[in-house]
Amino acid sequence: MNYNLTGASVIISFYNKIDFLKAVLAGFERQTHKKFEILIADDGSKASVVDEVKKIIAASPLTIKHVWHVDNGWQKNKILNRAITKSKYAYLIFIDGDCIPHKAFVHEHLIHSESNAILTGRRVFLSEKFTNRLKTNQIKNAYGSTVLLTTNGKKWIKKIKFKYRTVLVKNIKIYFI
Repeated sequence: MNYNLTGASVIISFYNKIDFLKAVLAGFERQTHKKFEILIADDGSKASVVDEVKKIIAASPLTIKHVWHVDNGWQKNKILNRAITKSKYAYLIFIDGDCIPHKAFVHEHLIHSESNAILTGRRVFLSEKFTNRLKTNQIKNAYGSTVLLTTNGKKWIKKIKFKYRTVLVKNIKIYFI
């Protein structure tokens, strides 16, 4: 373990799904480790979405950079590489724009970091019904523990737990978090 790394650059791949981005950013607002920046690697979202991203950045307590290029078809890897060049920290965390991090996501990455190691995560798939009921404020206030949703008098309870395991592959250690 190498907790000498004090900060991280979190790179979020993104394309047009503003509601998903809001949910992901809400998850990052809850992080137990606060020293990180976010880079939104935008693979050519339309102008109206870019305007909305700018508003979100202006209102957010997080340090966020928006790295965008013109939409020339799927070029996710190009925009991820461009975001890397804009990153502040040596430690990079990549996450898709539809994955909500648990509250110790950045912390877990940093405490498990090692030289020549790759950390990879597992995600919990939520049903479309549950996802549609999940609101940004619920993520900020309860995600990673028990999420209680109330819709039309019905209560939905979802408990989300995270487990850790390690797999050694050749000389590279991969942590599933």
